Amino acid sequence: GNKIYIVGNHDSTSYLMNLPPKIQKYLKERNWNICEKTENDLLIAVHGHQGQYNRFTWIGSIFLLRFLHTIALLIPNLFRFSEAFYQKHLNRQDPNTPEEILGYYKRLSKITHQGNRVLISGHTHDFLCVPHLKIINTGDWVKSNSFVIQDGSRFIGAKMNKRGEFSKEFVYKHK
Repeated sequence: GNKIYIVGNHDSTSYLMNLPPKIQKYLKERNWNICEKTENDLLIAVHGHQGQYNRFTWIGSIFLLRFLHTIALLIPNLFRFSEAFYQKHLNRQDPNTPEEILGYYKRLSKITHQGNRVLISGHTHDFLCVPHLKIINTGDWVKSNSFVIQDGSRFIGAKMNKRGEFSKEFVYKHK
């Protein structure tokens, strides 16, 4: 099948959200398609940061991150402060309450022009399927070992429990 690498906010510190050259070369040598989104009549898949960042807020975030990093290099004791500041104010400002989560996905749906398609993302790292919104979050391979497989118009959410042992967590059939 197709191998698609969707670039997200933790993949890059480039103002244009480009992958580091070595990673890009590695993926291209193995025939991965590198993009910000992929879409067809059935689905649209994005990383999901689009629900929180636009180009301008991304550039501002990267500028501040690079500034704090430079200061921390010059004055190492400030690293703890700059790291805490980054974590609190710039990183993982994910929605927490049901209202925030619903608002985030509605915003992402609008920004991506989801329409009647299945919207697949992963940015918040929360493995979930919201059938009435036609939204799937792939979760996080590192945190939850979760992934989504497409079989025609069926989407299967699965987890690796231990090496070689997988469990099916949900099946969503798109109409």
